[in-house]
Amino acid sequence: MLKETVKQTAGLVAAGLRGVLGRCTPGAGLLIYHRIAASVDDTPDDRTLNVPPDVFERQLTGLQRLGYRFLALRDLLAAHADGRTPDRVVVVTFDDIYQNVVEAAVPVLRRLGIPATMFVSTAFVDHTEPFPFDAWAHEHRAVLPPRAYRPVTRAGLETLVADPLFEVGAHTHSHAVFIDRPDTFEADLAENLRWLDAHLGITAPTFAFPYGRTAFGFAGGALTERARGLGVACALTTDSSLVTTDSDPYAWGRFNAYAWDTPVTLDAKLSGWYGWAPRLMERMG
Repeated sequence: MLKETVKQTAGLVAAGLRGVLGRCTPGAGLLIYHRIAASVDDTPDDRTLNVPPDVFERQLTGLQRLGYRFLALRDLLAAHADGRTPDRVVVVTFDDIYQNVVEAAVPVLRRLGIPATMFVSTAFVDHTEPFPFDAWAHEHRAVLPPRAYRPVTRAGLETLVADPLFEVGAHTHSHAVFIDRPDTFEADLAENLRWLDAHLGITAPTFAFPYGRTAFGFAGGALTERARGLGVACALTTDSSLVTTDSDPYAWGRFNAYAWDTPVTLDAKLSGWYGWAPRLMERMG
């Protein structure tokens, strides 16, 4: 709870700095979402992973009104490869994937014409139980409807693949912790890539590290080199940093979007005023 309070306070401070001093760093920004589900009565909100659908839509439309342009991840990669990194551009991404992303987020994205990339951990496709790493869902499993926690179905993934607005990317097979285990990581990601090819016809996908913080060993170093060697198109972290002309697509950062975020706080993150907060939390342990 302390860390979540620090994050929210940091977002408000960043918004204040943005309002007074303008943009800090030019560049493109990537947002991370996870669960998109309505709040459940008599159940504590999941403060770390869930954004209700109405809040999700207000965040996106608010950024549009602030002058941001939404771009597909592949288009940003192509522009970056050509030496162009457009400013005030946002890429929307989802990690894990929950079935509620297909049911609740996709209609919003289609209505707004916003592309998105969904990074799937393939070991859990069609599972009816919560992801093993979803502590909130396991704690409240007895009172939660399946829409709040169920991993994506095979049919849901096929819906995404069939729509040119969306892309399905790799997120390892098991979503395990691979700190100091590059061999295990490589084998797991290779299984992820085989599944995507065999079941969805996806080759050389984009990729995002589970957990993804470089400072904690979830990304970077040998893990990044193994991912690069497997032929993925990029390797995204969860470091709170913008994409600039000289940044490496195998180390691009992303910003978590939370239910408490407003278009103003997201604008502050996407303007370069938020990077100090994760570094502070790293010191907190």
